[in-house]
Amino acid sequence: MTDAPSITANALTLFRTAVPQLLVFTNEKFKLESAYAGHDARPASPARIEQFNHDLAGLLAGVYEFSLFNNLDGEFMRLAGILTSHGAGRAVIEAGLKSWIMALQTLVKRPESDELTAPLISLLKSFGGLWSRAAVPPPPLDGDALRLHDFLLKRNRRGAAEAVLALLREGATIEQAYQRTLLPALLSILLRQRQGSLSTAHAQAAADICRYIMYRVLDSIENGQHLPLKMLASCMPGETDQLGMELFVNYLEIQGWQVIFMRESYTLDEITQAAAEFEPHIALLSASSIQSLPAAVELAALIRQTRPQTRVALEGRAALLAREQLGRRADAVISGFEKGHQTLLHLLGAPSQRQNGGQC
Repeated sequence: MTDAPSITANALTLFRTAVPQLLVFTNEKFKLESAYAGHDARPASPARIEQFNHDLAGLLAGVYEFSLFNNLDGEFMRLAGILTSHGAGRAVIEAGLKSWIMALQTLVKRPESDELTAPLISLLKSFGGLWSRAAVPPPPLDGDALRLHDFLLKRNRRGAAEAVLALLREGATIEQAYQRTLLPALLSILLRQRQGSLSTAHAQAAADICRYIMYRVLDSIENGQHLPLKMLASCMPGETDQLGMELFVNYLEIQGWQVIFMRESYTLDEITQAAAEFEPHIALLSASSIQSLPAAVELAALIRQTRPQTRVALEGRAALLAREQLGRRADAVISGFEKGHQTLLHLLGAPSQRQNGGQC
């Protein structure tokens, strides 16, 4: 979708204003389509449909504001995969997409509605190919990632933890163990869950085991290093993909940071209040999905306003996609474990720390 036009400020304002009405329109239309779905799918629950449309509204807001049109296809199919895993078939998802186009054309005046619908019309034209590609099984794993994947599927918490700890004892760094083994194993399971070949319970159990592994790694490393640095780390409200942030927070704690981690259940006001009470040197905000970008930028502005001495950094896949568009809305956009750690130290003018080798 490289030819998608940019969205004018007026069109973005009209979209934001119309979102409540757009959701009423699309929810009702989508629920009707789901209720009369064909034999190849069971009706998706009204709550799931409302969540899908809420997330799609956030996705569109992020795409429009940060000009991430080339990423709309993949993000839409990710949301569709979540709904598909709860029963919706292709016909229902495609009808839902058409309902968004119709809603924008009905509730937003021209020419702004033409700007807003252009990316969705392009998405609709390529929907068949996207659906086929989304059904392709994830690439096969091998070695340590495959071994851990099998432990996760069997819900063998002890075996999974020992597999990762063994890598550290053999000389792997924490970053290598997490990024080359733990994350590929878990992402393969999550993709299979979105494709419907694994249950939500399987995926949730795997994510819980990965969190258990992080605690085991944290307890096993005798660092003895305590940096005089405090961080408030936060996922955005409603953010579902937060394990990457948790892994990085776990890594920073091993390096000696004092960290408060606020999950996705907190509001922006609650996070801002926590920053005022905790007085962190850095606020690290996670934006792994495009729909969380506007909230991350809003929260960054709130923290800068209330605590100008606190540096603000963004991390996550969506933040990296929008790095150029974010400009000076944050002090840094970081990636990687050790590289990200060094960037945070540099922001504070602190001396660089040598990477912990991950020995147990």
